[in-house]
Amino acid sequence: MASELPYTVILIQALGPTVVAIAVAAFTIWIAFRQVKIARQQAEMVREKLKHDLYDRRYAIYLTFEKMLRVSLGEKELGEKEAVIRDANIAAHQSLFLFGSEMKAYLLELNSVAWRRLSKRELIEVMKDLPPEAKIQHAKEHSEDTKRIMNEADVLAARFLPYLKLDDYRDVKNYGSKR
Repeated sequence: MASELPYTVILIQALGPTVVAIAVAAFTIWIAFRQVKIARQQAEMVREKLKHDLYDRRYAIYLTFEKMLRVSLGEKELGEKEAVIRDANIAAHQSLFLFGSEMKAYLLELNSVAWRRLSKRELIEVMKDLPPEAKIQHAKEHSEDTKRIMNEADVLAARFLPYLKLDDYRDVKNYGSKR
């Protein structure tokens, strides 16, 4: 019986396909786990990009209002003041989607104070023949609006601060809580 194969060759022939199948299955499982890990990393990167994009959009609105405060108190040309205050008005309306209705109301109020201050100044300069009582009233209102705008620089930063944190971008009320 010279044609009989050795026992090890018979064993390899019997178990070979099974061992190869197990090796291919193990490799496939390893690949699948790697793909899951990569997918999780990509999802985390997308979340981080979302956080940074949201931060950028919120910060742009903050900068718009900060510029409005500076320009409305400075001695820029009237046309530039109007453009900056108009840009702030647009940003206030966009803020609803990034901050909510409470912040939108605050920003619109601040914007209306800046518009009122600007219009009072124009009125005082243009209307030289106003009665003295009206001039005094407009000057008083202009002064009150100026004080309000001067005080809003710190308030504005404090109002935006909770929204300009990168560690929790979803809910300002739960800022600092562990997820």
